[in-house]
Amino acid sequence: MRARSRSGESPVNGFGTSTSSPLTPPRVLPGPPPPRLLAATVTALAATALTTACADTPEPAQPRQPFALTPCADLPDLPDLPTAQCGSITVPLDRANPGGPGTSTLDFSGHLYAQGLAIGECGEQLGDRSPQHSTTTAAVADDIRAGPGIEKLDLFGDSYGTFLMATHAQRHPERTASAVLSGAYSVTGRTEGAMGAAALRRAITLVRERTRQCDGPTALADLSAPATALRAAPSTVDVELNGSARQVPLDGRQLAGAVGKAFSSAPDPEVQVGVATPAPAARSGDLTAIRALVTRYLTTEVETAAAGVRACTVAADWSVSCHDYPEPFAGDDNDNDREAAYERGLAALDDADFAPSSAEAWSTRGSYDSGACLKWPHAPSRGAPFQAGAPMSNAPVLVLSGDLDANTPVEAGRQAAAQFPDAEVVEIPDDGHTPSVSEGGMVRILEFYAAR
Repeated sequence: MRARSRSGESPVNGFGTSTSSPLTPPRVLPGPPPPRLLAATVTALAATALTTACADTPEPAQPRQPFALTPCADLPDLPDLPTAQCGSITVPLDRANPGGPGTSTLDFSGHLYAQGLAIGECGEQLGDRSPQHSTTTAAVADDIRAGPGIEKLDLFGDSYGTFLMATHAQRHPERTASAVLSGAYSVTGRTEGAMGAAALRRAITLVRERTRQCDGPTALADLSAPATALRAAPSTVDVELNGSARQVPLDGRQLAGAVGKAFSSAPDPEVQVGVATPAPAARSGDLTAIRALVTRYLTTEVETAAAGVRACTVAADWSVSCHDYPEPFAGDDNDNDREAAYERGLAALDDADFAPSSAEAWSTRGSYDSGACLKWPHAPSRGAPFQAGAPMSNAPVLVLSGDLDANTPVEAGRQAAAQFPDAEVVEIPDDGHTPSVSEGGMVRILEFYAAR
């Protein structure tokens, strides 16, 4: 879910810092020169593709179809956008892409093992459709561009959309007028490891400073103590959902999931302050505050998953992760070699880089489990759609990063910008993942377009 900001306040944060305040102005990070002006038609691009779990025979590729854009109507799932233009195009199934973000489900005994098996089985059931990935979506997007005769696209992407738009810009540089990437990361990088943990520590410290609570190291110590205790002696937490109570394991991984999730989406002041100011009693073994934090995290995750495929789809989430993203093992290895490589990599991690969690807890939390794709079937197209240094569109690019984002941190935004010869990175204060939805982020986007 994404919150809306109120006029005059910081973007969806509630910490009371104005977006125009001299205390926390948007910071323009060092980068290439300002974007050049390009003449292009501004257009909205929306392509939705669904990959089912049935192993139907893929349809053959079809030629591009022209289609007309008309004012949008009878679309209850979309906001009222008077200037929006809509059209319809049929694309071949063998170029479908499962698309953006998903979520984890309520955790029970054996969850990680069962999840890994289920993800691998999902990939097997997809059969020939398993290799559908970002290059497929780039091809679909270009079909959509060509249909109504649009010469160039102004690309916009947030979160996984930044991966897709970078792929489109690399595959179709002559058709790219500009790009805005919000909550961005590079196609060759992973953000959920030590980079994300470092961003979490920074975010907790910033919240403590801006709310004038005690200092950041104290907050991290309040979280580190129960994380260490739960790693040595896991406990349980009673979670009630829809009138049914379940006893769920409470360990370091669950705590890492709850803490990380609080800084992996649009800012929620109540949750973030709660994470940044845990009860000092947790250091002496009182897990009351920790149980409340984990309970809220788990119930929110399940409610999101229960909202249906319009809100999220766990299968699509893992399909994207297992095909598009780099893994800590070779895709063409057998299962034993994959697992051995994964275990070696996990054992080599330094817990200090993942504080307040341990390396193992942080690396196997919820929907960021780094070993979840061990059983995913290999495909020649698996992996990044292009490598660092590949020829790229020289269109101007704006990258927005929230300084409270531990999902796609500012460092990940810098890496995303480095893919382009003409990119600017702007850090939005008091904002989290995909700051384009906030007041501060939207202002920077409008300024970017106005300057072209």
